[in-house]
Amino acid sequence: MEYSRKIDELGRIVIPNEVRKALSISVADEMKITISESKDTIHIAKKTTSPCRFCDEKEGVSIYKLVPVCKDCRAKILR
Repeated sequence: MEYSRKIDELGRIVIPNEVRKALSISVADEMKITISESKDTIHIAKKTTSPCRFCDEKEGVSIYKLVPVCKDCRAKILR
C-alpha cells in the first residue's frame, strides 16, 4: 500500500492509522529515521531492541509482519 501525506509547517508528517496498526506503533514508540546514500529516500522504521528472530542479530533489525528481522534475513525472505 502507498500513502501520501503533506509535511506541516513544523516539519511533521502523520503516519496513517492503518500503518500504525499494522506495525503495532503506539504513542511514544521510538522511530528510527535513515536517509539513503543517494539522499532521495527516507526510511522510517519502528526502533526495536529485539534481536532478529531467525539469526539473533541485533543490528539493522526492523519489524516485518510483526516479527523482528535483520536486513540480511529480510532479504532472504523477500527473494
